[in-house]
Amino acid sequence: MLSAQFIREQEKLVRDCLKKRGSAFALDDFLKLDDERRKIKTETETRKAERNTVSRKIGELTKEKKDISALREQMKKNGEEIQALEQKLAEKELLFEKQILEIPNILADDVPEGRTELDNREIRREGKIPQFDFTPKSHADLGAGLDIIDSPRAVKISGSRFAVLKAAGARLERALMNFMLDMHTAKGYTEVSP
Repeated sequence: MLSAQFIREQEKLVRDCLKKRGSAFALDDFLKLDDERRKIKTETETRKAERNTVSRKIGELTKEKKDISALREQMKKNGEEIQALEQKLAEKELLFEKQILEIPNILADDVPEGRTELDNREIRREGKIPQFDFTPKSHADLGAGLDIIDSPRAVKISGSRFAVLKAAGARLERALMNFMLDMHTAKGYTEVSP
């Protein structure tokens, strides 16, 4: 995830990467939201500093047995302003957090411009490409045929290009995880769960 500071400081680079990816992300709207959020945060901190100053002054005047009714009224008004600003800030922060997660990472310089995998270019091949006397099926077709991958449900849950493993597919994944944990634990690694 990119930081808001990086996005502000490297706006052109972020714009270029969004364009290269063919992304429709509204960067101008995000930057405007970030600016509004930061201004509200600054205003909130200013109001809190004012509240602290008035609070100290009330303490001093109370010791001197002077009238503090005007300052109490000011404190009440200040408290209401802070509460309203904090509510507004919470709303902006929620929207900000949602939007910043949608910004993709920066692309490497050699990544070609394009919208689909067809726009990619092959850089190198590893190993010998097997030749078959039949047309091989994709993993998606194999999984659907074996009824171990539920692509329609995955699309509903996470969007395109995701898969939900089920039945033997889910058991196979769990077995592979257990195998790797057992193998590494036998070699002295300690299992940790966050």
